[in-house]
Amino acid sequence: MERDESTIRILNALTTFNIENFNDRLRLQKLVFLARKMGFNAGYSFDWYLRGPYSPSLTRMLFSANDQDQLIVDDYTLNVAERAVVERLTEFLHDDVESHRVLELLASVWYYIRRRVYSEDERQELLDEINQKKPQYSRTEIERAFDRIMRYLEG
Repeated sequence: MERDESTIRILNALTTFNIENFNDRLRLQKLVFLARKMGFNAGYSFDWYLRGPYSPSLTRMLFSANDQDQLIVDDYTLNVAERAVVERLTEFLHDDVESHRVLELLASVWYYIRRRVYSEDERQELLDEINQKKPQYSRTEIERAFDRIMRYLEG
């Protein structure tokens, strides 16, 4: 329960959203996935679906919290760990926190990144694989997302 409350506080600190809106739900999924990659583990497991990493249990929690009027929180205080995650995500995403399309791409690319160093051939193979899974994104967009994530990991 505390992890759910922590997840809700982080999401409210990052953005405004309407759970009834598909693109907002997509953004929330990707934000929690990216937060996990940045060290915040709320216990949700993510598997690959059409729109990238997805957690059915996270969706259930979000709808349940919404049904109990506990999803949109105006008055909250982040603890130290939550504040650190929000700061990392904000620094990494900037205004892209509002773009379901960019969040989908970043989460999808990061889902496939397994290590911090790739040879050029390995990089190209990985980019090819992602491009096949996400043909709605250009190769350039995928390369930029990959490079952005790798810069963050090096940082």
